[in-house]
Amino acid sequence: MLSHSKGGFTVIEVLLVISLMAIAAGVALPAGRHLLVRNDLATSTITLRQTMRRAQHLADSNSHDSDWGVRAEAGRVVLFKGATYSTRDTDFDEVYEISNSLIIGGDQEVVFSRVDAATVPASTTLTTSLGATNTVRVSSVGVVE
Repeated sequence: MLSHSKGGFTVIEVLLVISLMAIAAGVALPAGRHLLVRNDLATSTITLRQTMRRAQHLADSNSHDSDWGVRAEAGRVVLFKGATYSTRDTDFDEVYEISNSLIIGGDQEVVFSRVDAATVPASTTLTTSLGATNTVRVSSVGVVE
């Protein structure tokens, strides 16, 4: 009795493995994208909060005898020296990158007074393309929430 042993895979086995990998990728890619978008939202929210707290600290310590503010824009958060973003001293700008995919709503600019680090109550909202939203609020006494 002669036995012929062939090493390798049949075409059906290869096609079966390829189709299973395609199905797994089809399920994993959307879930992975969702996680990345949620992570971008969380990271950008932390960056916005920390920048607001830094502006509050600079105003409270009367740094450079000036008001300090924060402006949230597509793809970045800017810490600036001055009463408004448009009249700021650009030499003191600190720019922090955030995700370009986020939609910024509400108050895009918050300014902390050098006298008492208080501000007009403000609320900046970051929203993802998936509809998830985080809001950073600043009370009239300058508390960043």
